[in-house]
Amino acid sequence: AEINGLPLAYRLGSPGKHLALNSLGILAVCLALGADLEAASRALADVKPPQGRGARLSWGEGNHRITLIDESYNANPTSMRAAFALLSSTEIGSKGRRIALVGDMLELGKDAEALHADLASSIQDLDIDLVYASGPLMRHLFDALPRAKQGAWFKNSQELAASFLDQIQPGDALMVKGSNGSRMRLVVDEIKTRLDKEQN
Repeated sequence: AEINGLPLAYRLGSPGKHLALNSLGILAVCLALGADLEAASRALADVKPPQGRGARLSWGEGNHRITLIDESYNANPTSMRAAFALLSSTEIGSKGRRIALVGDMLELGKDAEALHADLASSIQDLDIDLVYASGPLMRHLFDALPRAKQGAWFKNSQELAASFLDQIQPGDALMVKGSNGSRMRLVVDEIKTRLDKEQN
C-alpha cells in the first residue's frame, strides 16, 4: 500500500478484500494520529477475526483439510457478498468443494425477499459449488440459484445442521453465515462437534 506517499508492505492476519480495505482505513487513522505506521502495519498481522465474525477453523492436512469459516453472527447483503467472495478464494483439496451454508438476513424491511434473491447473481459469478440455505427468506435465494448450485433448503438452522453433517467431504471449505437471529451458530457448533470427534 501507499499511505501519504510512503510505500508500506504488510500482511493481514486474515484473508479477504474487505479486510484489506478496512486495514487501509486503520492505517490512515494511525497516520492522522501520528502513530508509528511500521509498528501499526506489523500489528495487523496478529489480528484474527473472532468467533462468528470470520474465524477460521480447520481439520486434517493437505488435500484432506476441511476449512470452516464462521461468519454466523451477522449478515446483510454487503457482508454476505464479501463472505461469498472470501469463500470463493479459499483453498480446497483436490476433491473438495466450496459450500455456503446461509441463514436469513433479518431486519431488511419490505425489500427483504428481493434482497435475498439478488444474492444469487453474486454466487453465480463466483467459484462456489453448493449453497445450503435455511429460513423463509433464504428460500428466495435458494430458488434463484441454478439447480447445479442448490444443495438443499431447510425451514431452520436445526434442520440444516442435522442434515448437512453427513455431506461434509475431505477437502471441503465451508462458510456459515446468517443474522444472529437465524441461529446459524448452531450449524457451526454441530460441524465443530462432528469434526472434532472424527479427528480424535
